[in-house]
Amino acid sequence: MNAKSLTYLSKIWLVTIFVTPFIYWPINSYINDNSFINFSEFGPVLFASVVGASVLSLPTFVIIFIVFRKMIKEDIPKNRIKYTIAFIGFLGVLTSCMILDFSIFSNLKSIFFPLCYVLCLCISAMFFKINPDLEKNNFD
Repeated sequence: MNAKSLTYLSKIWLVTIFVTPFIYWPINSYINDNSFINFSEFGPVLFASVVGASVLSLPTFVIIFIVFRKMIKEDIPKNRIKYTIAFIGFLGVLTSCMILDFSIFSNLKSIFFPLCYVLCLCISAMFFKINPDLEKNNFD
C-alpha cells in the first residue's frame, strides 16, 4: 500500500465530509422558510455535521477502499473505477440513512440530507483524477 492509492480516496472523503454541510444547510434553511443560518448557529451545526458524517461514512469508505484496491489490481479502466466508487458511495449513504432513520425518506424536505451527501460524493469521485502511476504492483 502506498500514499498514492490513498490520495484519490482521501480527497473524495474529505470533500464529502467538509463541503456537503455548506451545500445542505443553506438549502435546508430555504426549504424550511427560515432565514439563512446565522454564523453563531452555523459553527456548532458544521462541527456536528462533520463529526457525524465522518463516523457514519467510515463503513462506506472502507468498502470503497477494498473495491478500489481490487479494481486497481485487476487493471480495470479508471473511468469504470470512478463509476463504481460513485455507485458504491450512493448505496452506502442511502443504506446508512435507512439504518439510522428510515423515515428520512418519508418526505421531500428530509431527503435533501442524504441527497446532498450523495451528490457531493459522486461529483468528487468523477472530478478528481486517479493517479496514473497507480499500478497493480502497488498493492502486492
